[in-house]
Amino acid sequence: MGAVYNPTHEDVSVKALGNWFNIKAGQIKVMDDKISHYLTTDKGYLGLASLPDICIEDPTSAEATVAKEEARKMGIAKRVDHLNKVVNNLTVSLRRDLEQANIKTDPLLYASEGELAAFKALKVYKAAHEDDASKRADEIKQIQDEIKKAE
Repeated sequence: MGAVYNPTHEDVSVKALGNWFNIKAGQIKVMDDKISHYLTTDKGYLGLASLPDICIEDPTSAEATVAKEEARKMGIAKRVDHLNKVVNNLTVSLRRDLEQANIKTDPLLYASEGELAAFKALKVYKAAHEDDASKRADEIKQIQDEIKKAE
């Protein structure tokens, strides 16, 4: 049995090998190996990540916690990469295509609902990443201040 983890903030509805699966945000679903492999490879752009067996057998162990965190980072990275491709397609590729056709208009006027949703989701992920980076920077500054006080 394989475990599929959805580390994103979005619920995912996906069809795999003739079956529909709904995986809620943050949910881990145990399923057949073929299906879990398909979801994490072919549908990985949705943010789905594979978890090792230790996460099913002993989810509270330190090894399982580390593996889950790695899977979270990998799933979110795949999702952000896909969203960046969607945004890039609209802002760069479509602009170039319009210029080659000598159409003088803003490519954002051609944005679909899906592309708008991609922009919104990318904004959420970028804000979360910046929050993590600023927390790390604040923690480092605090440690530096403590080191200076100890001297």
